[in-house]
Amino acid sequence: MKKAKIVCTVGPSSESEDIIQRMASEGMDTARLNFSHGTVSGHRRMCRAIRRVSDRIGRPIAVLQDLQGPRLRLGKIENDWLELEKGTRLVLTTRKVAGKPGVIPVQYPNFAREVRRGSIVLLADGSVQLEVLDTNGPDVDTRVVVGGRIGTHQGLNLPGTDISSPALTAKDVADLKAGLSMGVDAVALSFVRSPEHVRKARKILSRHSSRALLIAKIEHPLAVERLEDILREADGIMVARGDLGVEMPPEKVPTIQKQAIAMANHRGKLVIVATQMLESMRHQPRPTRAEASDVANAVLDGADALMLSGETASGRYPVEAVRMMKRIVLEAEASSGAGAMPQPLVETEPFANAVANATVVAARDLEVKTIVAFTESGYTARLLSDYRPEAEIVALTPRRQTQRALAMFWGVEPVLVPRVRSTDALIRLVNRTLLEKRLASKGEVVVVTGSIPAGRSGRTNMMKAHVVE
Repeated sequence: MKKAKIVCTVGPSSESEDIIQRMASEGMDTARLNFSHGTVSGHRRMCRAIRRVSDRIGRPIAVLQDLQGPRLRLGKIENDWLELEKGTRLVLTTRKVAGKPGVIPVQYPNFAREVRRGSIVLLADGSVQLEVLDTNGPDVDTRVVVGGRIGTHQGLNLPGTDISSPALTAKDVADLKAGLSMGVDAVALSFVRSPEHVRKARKILSRHSSRALLIAKIEHPLAVERLEDILREADGIMVARGDLGVEMPPEKVPTIQKQAIAMANHRGKLVIVATQMLESMRHQPRPTRAEASDVANAVLDGADALMLSGETASGRYPVEAVRMMKRIVLEAEASSGAGAMPQPLVETEPFANAVANATVVAARDLEVKTIVAFTESGYTARLLSDYRPEAEIVALTPRRQTQRALAMFWGVEPVLVPRVRSTDALIRLVNRTLLEKRLASKGEVVVVTGSIPAGRSGRTNMMKAHVVE
């Protein structure tokens, strides 16, 4: 079993239940719904399809809602495309006009107020660069520094400019409430720039009694600068290398990725690496060697999960992309191994952390193949995952939402089980589940951990070496 998890974006190339099921069979653990595109009704339909596939294959698939965030975009351009030549002048305006040579509308009301003379404006994922020459009311006069083709509603980046737009727009709030009504298992917040952005989203989750995980996307220089504070508030982070590589010099992205993974690991937080991991597989059946190295290095750096975006959403080879990513992950894990001496985690509950540490050490010393964690909220299994044990982590939980959320975490095999009310019943449940699921054999030693008394959520306070019978 692979330990690093695979997140797949569902889109036009993968919206049929057949393709979703084939991707799940090849190793998809989480399905991402990108709310920058599509409709709420369309996403609701996809969420139901994912749940049906999960039930059919008997394995949990988490659903990750990815909010659009304060995305700056161009407006409508006549004929949808326009070629910009180096050295020409271009007016970007917040006026409601049709885009044509010389004038392009921008869908951000504060645009002209927040840029300055000398500001850089990037279009088309950074391939087109403009320099601000002057502002005049709603109009911004620019010069094309690097030319290229731009299109209707393409994204716009302002590196070095701290925009005033909130991380959660009105659209995001409406989409988030819709996602929570669907029962999404995690929510990714786009363009997070401060811990306060995460706190605002947390309040909405609390008002809706949602246990969904909050994932802060790291794609802005201010998020990199404030990463420690953001990690304190979020359940995890996504290193979103696409916009990060536009907002910052691309040569800095690999180092930022490694540092972000290390910081998340040390704080016991989920970390997903995303964007262009197997980009060439949007059009080709095999990845480049550089892409294979990119995926492998993210695994070796300690990522919990790796994400496919356009490869599965709109590419020609969605199933093949998942299969290839799984093969690369397995090869990287086989060469690196796991089970290194546990490192102390920070900002976790000390008592539970000590028990988890002891569990991983005992599993290593006894050379057991399986750690069993009984967990209501998922906290126990997440702690164990943070220590990256060589043994498999089988998480037994009576909560379906916990089961699905744990599908996102490194090395965790979540299993839905009945609720038990005593420690003896818990041990009997461990025996029965391991044997029925063929996760262990009779006479095999496993390490069991959880909280006692059984049957209620509480601090992890029990560890037991157990012979399966």
